[in-house]
Amino acid sequence: LGHTATPLALLEGCERWYFLLLASPMYVSHASFAIRSADASSSSGMDIASMFLRTSGSTGNDFYIINDYIQSLDIAQDIDRELDFVRHYSSHDHDMISRLWSNPTQDELARYWRWAVVPQLNVDTGIISLEVKAYTPQMAQQVTEAVLKRSEALVNAMNERAQKDAVALAREEVQRAEERVRNAQ
Repeated sequence: LGHTATPLALLEGCERWYFLLLASPMYVSHASFAIRSADASSSSGMDIASMFLRTSGSTGNDFYIINDYIQSLDIAQDIDRELDFVRHYSSHDHDMISRLWSNPTQDELARYWRWAVVPQLNVDTGIISLEVKAYTPQMAQQVTEAVLKRSEALVNAMNERAQKDAVALAREEVQRAEERVRNAQ
């Protein structure tokens, strides 16, 4: 009996030839970061302000928000406007299997973005690891820095809004307490 090649073996053989002869070189940039709210490092005692301000447990949701934001079409389009992401990844200088199509639809851009920019959330440590693939080391680094900058801005905006909401809630509580004191007198 002769040995016949299985479809998987043929595919693996084709994959080897692709990487040896056709594949364009890819460069990967890595970054890791943690999200900490401003009050997570504050005193561990229970005071009146800590009841209204965000607790360290609230940053858990921030991880998911940032992770989803990094994978979103919004950030892909924003970074494309800044770094010309689509032009870099759709250049005909790169192999046709790994490159992005010219003039991609929003769905194609989002799918390619999620392939090129991969955040991984470690819920145990609270650290997001970011991996960015590009055809040049400079582009990989630039996209990584742009994602980090936008993620930091989003976290800061969420913290600022939470602080404003907490102050507004505290003011309402003070007004209600003053009203109760007036009624009691």
